[in-house]
Amino acid sequence: MKSLVAELGGKLIGYVCYSPVFLKSTSDVSGYILSPLAVSPEYQNQGVGSALINSGMDMLTKDGDGILLVYGDPNFYQKNLVLRKKLDVYSFHHTH
Repeated sequence: MKSLVAELGGKLIGYVCYSPVFLKSTSDVSGYILSPLAVSPEYQNQGVGSALINSGMDMLTKDGDGILLVYGDPNFYQKNLVLRKKLDVYSFHHTH
């Protein structure tokens, strides 16, 4: 598991976690899933979540990880995953 926090003045204002995933059929294919992402309500819509996502993607790229799965609102993540060229990003969400 890999995670990052955002702090402002010693106060925790955001968190993102990347959990490892593996395909059962082979150990050669692995990656991470981004979940959860949380930002304190008073700091939302100020770029904190995007900064956490982008820093996390930089971390995964630097570590040689090539696949990122994202579970959540596809509109949010499509808008905020600006470093898609560095990783293969696969988005999925629950349908009703």
